[in-house]
Amino acid sequence: MAEASKDSSVVELSPLTLVKWIDTSPDLRYIREAADKIKARYDSDSQEIAFQTPNRRTVSARDEGIGSRLREFFWPSGTSLRGKTCASQEFDQSCRNTSSLMAGSTLWDAVSTYPIIQYGISSYLGILSIPSAVSLSLLLMFFSNKAGQESCNRTKGKKNSASNALIVFFVISAVKTALAGVGMDILVNGSGISKEYALQLANEQVDKSQKQLNELRKLKNPKYLEYKSSCESLKQQMEGLKREDPLFTTLYVRAYGEYKQQLGNQNLSIQQILQKHGGSVSNVPGDCIKQRIQAEIDGSAADKLSLQIDKWRSEKETLPSLQFLQKHFPTIYSDKFKNQGNDIVIRDGGEMVRAANTQFFSKLGDGSKIWGLGFSLFWMFISIILSVGAVFLLWGKSRSEDMKMSYSNELLLEREKFLEGYSTTLEEFQSMRRKRLTQQTSNNQSKEV
Repeated sequence: MAEASKDSSVVELSPLTLVKWIDTSPDLRYIREAADKIKARYDSDSQEIAFQTPNRRTVSARDEGIGSRLREFFWPSGTSLRGKTCASQEFDQSCRNTSSLMAGSTLWDAVSTYPIIQYGISSYLGILSIPSAVSLSLLLMFFSNKAGQESCNRTKGKKNSASNALIVFFVISAVKTALAGVGMDILVNGSGISKEYALQLANEQVDKSQKQLNELRKLKNPKYLEYKSSCESLKQQMEGLKREDPLFTTLYVRAYGEYKQQLGNQNLSIQQILQKHGGSVSNVPGDCIKQRIQAEIDGSAADKLSLQIDKWRSEKETLPSLQFLQKHFPTIYSDKFKNQGNDIVIRDGGEMVRAANTQFFSKLGDGSKIWGLGFSLFWMFISIILSVGAVFLLWGKSRSEDMKMSYSNELLLEREKFLEGYSTTLEEFQSMRRKRLTQQTSNNQSKEV
């Protein structure tokens, strides 16, 4: 850009050199745009062109404007990745491509991160969860972009920090990408998640009842086993004792009750015996009698429960899951769900996130159900491409020679020498130009006379 003399501290240049530099430097594009907008006025008397004074805030407005700051926050410029020492148009274009991919990746993930955060904190913050989720999502996006920018500066002494910044960007991107499909599923398929969660709860209740039925059928009810254990223990203790032994009489009464109690229950049904003793098996005298009664109660309960389970299984195939749960398990329904507009959704936000996460990855691992994820799967796929591409481009850009030169202190010193040399040369040039114009004006006046 400049011609150096034998003394390296002196830089010789002309205004044309500076004009060429301004005209070709990517960093100074805003100056060229501002210059294009300057208006000129032609004076017919003097036959001279006078230019409008440039706006002195051209430089400051470029960096201080609120619009510029917002754009830089949401969509960092390519120049934010490189240093300020030097750049070419080709290198700046590649930086813009890298920055755009990075910004697109973080913004894409921010959209699907929002619903996860919002539902996750809704139980604690209520209506404030919406602005809080937006703020946290944007903050994560900002940190990701900042880490990506910092990863490009691998000058001496900053290689480790650049590597760490790239690792941070990769980790944040990986976590957000892993949850991208879940977040988008919550955003576009909240009612579908609630229906599947209702079906899951319904299946759990039916399975729980089936397990209870199996216990009743196999005589494994805890109460029955308790009475059975006590009865067998009493029988073992009575073995070898004579009936005249007082201990035998005591153990027999504990096992079967007194003789008159046995006679009183002889012609009564199970229900009549229970009613006679306050409706509880535990009040019936004799542990062996309790065992027999409990076995009959369990058998009767098993028959009823079996019919109920068959009815549930049949209705579960025909009724919508939410309607089925509301009809047969109203307590669980009211505890787990609520009305939200025209939809019925999961009441607890954290439960919504857990249900969405379970359903998404369950379908993702099942080839027959994976396509049911629809738009959420597409969103996650694009997130993977953007994140991997951003990490790869940032890594490659940070190792390029152009990037290293853009942070070079030596070139920065040369540029400062160039500008210092121009400030002196410009004054001399302007002085010579004024003299020529003055002399030319005098000559013209002399000719006219």
